[in-house]
Amino acid sequence: MNILERRLFALEQANPVDRIDAIIHRIVTPGELDAEATMAREIDGAGEWRRLADESEDDLIDRALREIPRRPGGVARLIVSP
Repeated sequence: MNILERRLFALEQANPVDRIDAIIHRIVTPGELDAEATMAREIDGAGEWRRLADESEDDLIDRALREIPRRPGGVARLIVSP
C-alpha cells in the first residue's frame, strides 16, 4: 500500500462517511395519502409494532427502529401503513 492509500485509509477510519441506517417503506392508498401510520413491521415480517394511544407516528417509527434486531452495520427495513 502506498503512502497516499495509507493516508486515505487513516482519514476514512477517523471520520467514517455517513451511511444509511434505515429504509422506511410507506404504504399509501388513493384518497388517503395523508393518513398517519398506525402499524410498522419489518420487511420480512419478523417483527410488528402497533401505535400506542399516546404515541405519534414519528414515535412509532423511532420505537420500531430501536427494537429491530440487526447485525452490526446492518440496515433496518421497515414498512409503515395506516
